[in-house]
Amino acid sequence: MILLNVINQLENIMKKVYKLSVLAGALALTSSMAMADLTYQEGGHPYVSGAIGWGQILVPSTTDLVNQSPVPGSSASTDKGGFAYAVSGGYLYHINQFAFGGEVGYNGYNTSQTHLTIPGLGTINNKYDVSAIDFLAVGRFYMNPAFSVALKAGGLYTMQKIDSNAFASVKTDRVLPALGGGVGFNITENMMLTADALYGFGTVNPDFNSDYKPNQNQPVISALAGLTYSF
Repeated sequence: MILLNVINQLENIMKKVYKLSVLAGALALTSSMAMADLTYQEGGHPYVSGAIGWGQILVPSTTDLVNQSPVPGSSASTDKGGFAYAVSGGYLYHINQFAFGGEVGYNGYNTSQTHLTIPGLGTINNKYDVSAIDFLAVGRFYMNPAFSVALKAGGLYTMQKIDSNAFASVKTDRVLPALGGGVGFNITENMMLTADALYGFGTVNPDFNSDYKPNQNQPVISALAGLTYSF
């Protein structure tokens, strides 16, 4: 069930990245005159970037929640955060059509909530808050001076907090393995429109009690569109 949940979330990411890519592509095409004069960058270049879009902490599914209930006839619902943003800085070294380097960034996500209603006992409400600092190795391949694809891998230092009316607040800080990728459209040699996705591999824990495992953090996912400026 958890694996199926992750697969479904990854499918959602790809759909959102596709939409973001189409949007970024349309914006890049409006600058076709400028792109005609672009050349491949060479040498090392620091950069800064900002992006907004969709993202969330991966909370237990309604099925998992109901399965946790000791009372038949229980029901569950979720309110998943939809907005996310990221600001980052990094360094890339360019050799012809390739660029290699790394970046560090801060990622913010909307709050998500789960609700489990147990007949005769009431409703258990959990609220999930999360932010994360990423540290990623970055590789970028330029198919032409205007269009590139990127692969990112590294870690997400996630800071998660769960507030509940059933048990005391739980705070967990943990480094999750992270994998991401995306596309970029240069509108000038220094400015790039981007569409990227990032997934932090955690453990979906449906427990609604104080036995919540403090050494496990929920997965986090995002699909963002933004702007990168290199110096």
